[in-house]
Amino acid sequence: MKFTEILLFVVFGISAFSAQESVRKQDDFYDSVNEKWLKETKIPKGYSSWNNFNVLDKMVSDNLRGIVEENVKKRNTLKNGSNEQKLADFYISVLDYKNRDKDGIKPVKYLLDEVNKLSDKREMATLAAYLFNQNMEVFLSVYIGPDYKNSSKNILYLDSVGLGMMDRDYYLEKSEKSLEIQKAYKLFLKKLFIMSGYNENDAVIKAENVFDFEARLAFAMLKREDTRDPDKIYNPYTIAELEKEFPDFNWRTYLGNTKLLKADKIVITEPAYLRALNKEFREGDIKIIKDYMESIILRENSSLLSRDFENAAFEYSKVFSGIDEMLPDDERAFDLLNNMLGELLGSIYVKEYFSEEAKNDVISMIKEIISTYESRIENLSWMSEASKKQAVKKLETMTIKVGYPDKWEDYSSIQIKTYQNGGSLYSNVKNIGDFEREKALKDLNQKVDKSRWSMTPQTINAYYNPTANEIVFPAAILQAPFYDYEASKAKNYGGIGAVIGHEITHAFDDEGSKFDEMGNLKDWWTREDRKNYEKRTEALAKQYSRYKSGDGKLNGKLTLGENIADLGGVSVALEIVNNENSDNLEEFFEAYAVIWRNLVTKERESYLVKIDPHSPGRYRVNGILTNIDDFYKVYNVRSSDGMYTKPEDRIKIW
Repeated sequence: MKFTEILLFVVFGISAFSAQESVRKQDDFYDSVNEKWLKETKIPKGYSSWNNFNVLDKMVSDNLRGIVEENVKKRNTLKNGSNEQKLADFYISVLDYKNRDKDGIKPVKYLLDEVNKLSDKREMATLAAYLFNQNMEVFLSVYIGPDYKNSSKNILYLDSVGLGMMDRDYYLEKSEKSLEIQKAYKLFLKKLFIMSGYNENDAVIKAENVFDFEARLAFAMLKREDTRDPDKIYNPYTIAELEKEFPDFNWRTYLGNTKLLKADKIVITEPAYLRALNKEFREGDIKIIKDYMESIILRENSSLLSRDFENAAFEYSKVFSGIDEMLPDDERAFDLLNNMLGELLGSIYVKEYFSEEAKNDVISMIKEIISTYESRIENLSWMSEASKKQAVKKLETMTIKVGYPDKWEDYSSIQIKTYQNGGSLYSNVKNIGDFEREKALKDLNQKVDKSRWSMTPQTINAYYNPTANEIVFPAAILQAPFYDYEASKAKNYGGIGAVIGHEITHAFDDEGSKFDEMGNLKDWWTREDRKNYEKRTEALAKQYSRYKSGDGKLNGKLTLGENIADLGGVSVALEIVNNENSDNLEEFFEAYAVIWRNLVTKERESYLVKIDPHSPGRYRVNGILTNIDDFYKVYNVRSSDGMYTKPEDRIKIW
């Protein structure tokens, strides 16, 4: 399912060592404020970028890993079935390379055997359902979540399965970078097939088959910017309609065997993808389809098998990341633990490191920012009273979540065992996957549980969820440089204040603005207001499409939602500081520039330009501040300066 929660941050920035020397704030505010840091900081080994998010994430991870390792030392005293035992034994199983290497391909051999048994394409749906029940998605990605048109009820969404080269354009383009990635991907696939038992000649053929199969699917998939449009990805179908339009896949068998047949409503996010898939089922070679299914099993499980599989995946990832060496085993083990049992770690983090004082202070900040936002909307010159009323209602009903969930997930039914006790890394991950799959199936057709969070408390990020009309700030982001209880108001509002405003603005960006106060996809705008709004947002998209990054330019349409949110977030936070003490505006602006400082490898930068809806840190600062009138006053920016934009060209939305 296309990601509905709108994140604050994905690691993105400027290439290492690109900062100029002695830059004036009036010419390049980002470089000037961060000049010393950009000069003196190097990206640590094992990372593709380095920024405040990385720094805090490493600190949080190191602290929590230390607690897990203490439990590992006293493993024999831990109560079986306790959260401490589960965390310790999972961590032990990740690091048990002796047994992982001994097992090799064995953990997924049973899945590969089922694929190899397939001799009739009419049985494809049966096999796909079997693999789904083993937590492997082929052909279709299943998501059970709020109905865009009735956000109080969970329905079934069927989406495309992720591509091995991450983005459709890499299959379609013939640029030097795309050809480099294609070559690396085919080599990775060849290695996977060889390690699973095929000879080199067969492995090469299979790799080519997989690439060609995925390329045909990629051609039919939506452009990345189009996946952000809820109107384009909301396509309801009945089972009869699925059978009529995509007749070469046995829908009733697939849905029945996966316990999804009971779905009251099915939404297809990419019908064109299904048409391409259906054509493969009708006309394609069954051997090629089987090669594709095998590749997904091997690729998706490479981090759970022997070190050889891990190394192959890492070598392939270099073309996207530019990382020369892996993180140490213990850090990678903790990352996997955090991904799989993050909420258990989250409860520890909150208990050991989170301040209720900070939580209450930030909630007060949020309420002040929402109140100011309401006033700003009421004073808009381009919006009618009718639309203003609906926008304010959306703010008044917005749910605020800070710190951690009110109730923790109960993992008591999940068995986690070391190899010595009859378990394995693969079985541990599968048991967690079984739990999550069954939980999702129980949600189907049921009322949405709006108490749930989509992030763990130890996550250094934040999000807005349009179907719940909620803003969420995990505990771990409430740290310096984003937030400091002892810091000045100007500094905190330049940091977490702008972040809060950013998330609130997502309710009114090009995607969130299509949902009403209840989280339903509903047009609450007058036609004239929407026209006025789009005139402003199109100007912002054009502004960002002019910026260069990596070996290309930004896609202003892809990054539009985040840029709208940045502009709104800075504007509302600035108004609060300005009203209280305009003498502190320099501190506000510089705090904002600091939170987005970032170094990134050229490989990672090139990749993110294609896939990331967030702009690089430089443009999250400079691109926004060139539109802020107070910035010109504070720093006396003149027409000859690099940060200058004519007053009539400065974009103002919220």
